[in-house]
Amino acid sequence: MSGSDGSFDRIVAVGIPVARTLSGWWELPSPVAACLISQAPVTGATVLAAAGVYARHGEALSAIRTLLGAGLASELRSYLEQHGTALASANGPELHAALGDLLSEVDGGTLTGEFADYLAASVRDGLEHGFWGWFDDDVAFARDWGFELDAITQPVTIWQGAQDRFVPFAHRAWLAGHVAGARPRLLPDDGHLSIAIGSYDRVLDDLIASGG
Repeated sequence: MSGSDGSFDRIVAVGIPVARTLSGWWELPSPVAACLISQAPVTGATVLAAAGVYARHGEALSAIRTLLGAGLASELRSYLEQHGTALASANGPELHAALGDLLSEVDGGTLTGEFADYLAASVRDGLEHGFWGWFDDDVAFARDWGFELDAITQPVTIWQGAQDRFVPFAHRAWLAGHVAGARPRLLPDDGHLSIAIGSYDRVLDDLIASGG
């Protein structure tokens, strides 16, 4: 299993046995994040996942499978092709405008200046060779991941902002209920993007503390 840019392969390839590791992911495609956690080659790993989509939640999974089963994969392709073309050259302000109503007030205030420029550059890099990685991520949400979440034994903390319009709250609740010992953390004043900026210190401090 690998990310669209091969980064997952590199992460796994450099893994070496250590006594303890602290790992964190923000908005990593969920099959990738969950697989990294479940296959972590370490003892006593402590990880966190923030603002990730987990469409294996019952209603979301059913909806995606219905769409794909109805032959709407071609419509997904058309949608991504249309929007991917625009985002492939977007700068920070243009990315802000393109996300529209997905941005809650707190996320809209976060996606400015250097952070907006950084995120836009990341999007451009991700779409440099086309939208197929984006397509594969969307489809992977609804397919079998090759392992079960109850295989995860490492301590896991799951963060989400209550003002997140990108990821349904039900995804976080479902995930917290299916990973043994997961610690859910809900930040009422944060959104999808602001949790990685305004609450970074809090999240990092919690990760360090949970690692002993």
